[in-house]
Amino acid sequence: MNTKKRLAALVLCLALICSVLPRMTLTAYAAALSGECGAEGDNLTWTLNTDTGLLTISGSGAMADYEPESLPWYEYRESISAVELPSGLTRIGNSAFFECAALTSVSIPAGVTSIGFDAFNGSGLTAVELPTGLTVLDDGAFCGCTGLTSVTIPGGIEGVGWSAFQDCTGLTSVSIQNGVEYVGGSAFLGCTGLSSVTLPGSLTSVGEYAFADCTALTGITLPESLENLGEYVFANSGLTGITLPDGVEVIGNYDFSGCTHLTSVNLSGNTKTIGESAFAGCTGLTGISFPQSLTHIEPAAFSGCSALTAVSFPADLAKLGRESFRDCTGLTSITVPASLTDLEDYVFAGCTGLTGINLPGSLKTIGEYTFSGCTGLTALVLPKSLELIDRSAFEGCTGLISVTFPENLVSIGWYAFLDCPALSSVTIPASVIMVGGYSLGYLSGADNLTVKMDDFVIYGTVGTAAQTYAEENSFPFNPSSGITNPFVDVNESDFFFNAVMWAVANDVTGGVDDTHFAPERTVMRADAMVFFWAAKGRPHASSTESPFKDVKSTHWAADAVMWAVENKITGGTSADRFSPSQTCSRSEILQFLYASVGKPGYSIENPYSDVYDNHWYRDGAIWAYENRLERGENGQFNAKTPCTRAYVVTYLYRFFTGNDLVE
Repeated sequence: MNTKKRLAALVLCLALICSVLPRMTLTAYAAALSGECGAEGDNLTWTLNTDTGLLTISGSGAMADYEPESLPWYEYRESISAVELPSGLTRIGNSAFFECAALTSVSIPAGVTSIGFDAFNGSGLTAVELPTGLTVLDDGAFCGCTGLTSVTIPGGIEGVGWSAFQDCTGLTSVSIQNGVEYVGGSAFLGCTGLSSVTLPGSLTSVGEYAFADCTALTGITLPESLENLGEYVFANSGLTGITLPDGVEVIGNYDFSGCTHLTSVNLSGNTKTIGESAFAGCTGLTGISFPQSLTHIEPAAFSGCSALTAVSFPADLAKLGRESFRDCTGLTSITVPASLTDLEDYVFAGCTGLTGINLPGSLKTIGEYTFSGCTGLTALVLPKSLELIDRSAFEGCTGLISVTFPENLVSIGWYAFLDCPALSSVTIPASVIMVGGYSLGYLSGADNLTVKMDDFVIYGTVGTAAQTYAEENSFPFNPSSGITNPFVDVNESDFFFNAVMWAVANDVTGGVDDTHFAPERTVMRADAMVFFWAAKGRPHASSTESPFKDVKSTHWAADAVMWAVENKITGGTSADRFSPSQTCSRSEILQFLYASVGKPGYSIENPYSDVYDNHWYRDGAIWAYENRLERGENGQFNAKTPCTRAYVVTYLYRFFTGNDLVE
């Protein structure tokens, strides 16, 4: 075959091959690739120089929207290092520069009004200037741009799209201009370097997870325009304090959960609901003031807030959710509002620092595990309204030495007082028709087996559930008609009535005779020690040798005095004198209680005009004021006021139970 025939055959062969290939959208010229990239009806083309990594978009109008894999330059995305956009461009399409990791900068033309979904997701941008005319910043637009350090979002857009800047770990500052109404969910989630955020006065809504895991964000000012917070908005962020504007009535679920550096929270006066786990795990939170508008505290709202020392509930609280204050080990006393008839499961479980609880006369039910593990509780006086103590309600209250059950109680649930080793006896009223298994007189043993307590005694009425439980569990049963007021000089209208009944029921003291309590009789130092010692369960001192010449080992108060001295509750009036017959003053009694808890600090200013810095009783007086044991009279403490029997048992009652605290 000659040369001409060979060439003709080759041309024919190439023509046949081309006729069966699909139509190509790319045109290759040396190191350049090109094609069309405009939305329908718009004239935009692109050219990519594969040698330099320059992607050039030409023409005008809006870019087409793509899925990442359908991008014309997807195969070359990692090599694109520069992009030139035309002045006539109006929209950057979905996924346009998806995972262009080598792309560090881009100049967005002033005419661009819309940036599409995932437009720069995963790109290498370190800086970007958004045009002032921008009206749409779509979801995921700059998600994963880890090199981006700062951004200003213009006020022409309605809102920041979902995940728009999620996981931009290098982002340190964000300024959102006035006009923006919402920040979408997860918009800045995981921006661990973000430390400065400016929000506009036009903002009304912040979506879920918007600033979650922003660990460098220590402070933020929420505008007064804000009305809605989604869930998890600031979860696990670095916030140290937050003030909620008046427009925010609902704090969303988990909004501040895991904010371990959060120490102060200012709720708005319009807050109605604190969502589930809203502040869970905020271990640095020391206090919070609830507005009277608050009606709902949802489950686990403050669980694990171990530094929280005090809470004061609003009068109209309708819900205190399960586990809402679980493991708040710093709480020392709580007063449950009269608006509640039921305490839900685990509400105060694990609050080991709780020494006093004031339960309202409206309460009917204490739920499962409500106070379980509250090892600081020593005495418990339950309200007359109470009908049900549910399963394991006080399980593991190892410090509990006395419980006063009300006459209307119907049921004591299984394991209700399991593992309460200091509780040696109870009086079960005749109203109780069910006493659950292992609820009283049992401890946990090995292999999940329960062990009976030695010498546990049950008092009750013959023929009732009290006797049945005692006999079925082989506990000693002592018939009793219950405690009634035997004193002619103590009336129900007296401020000290509940305290006297508590003292008699718990063998703290009796009367001076069978029918007289002598509430106005002053108390001697020896009397005071015996009262306090008896309230603690008459513990033994390690030493029986007295250093005091006026308190020999045979003295009727010797055991109490030695125990008190050994536990640094008090000392003598001199090196070898205790002065047991000396009248006790108000200041001494309250100082004894203050010393018994280790002389803790307090957070209030001195409220008394007659208490000075050089007074030995100063700290005890202020501590007692803060803990509502005593408030003095007309701004004065009156330290030398002799303490009567009525006042001593009242102080002890308030101290051990948290009931009848002064306002």
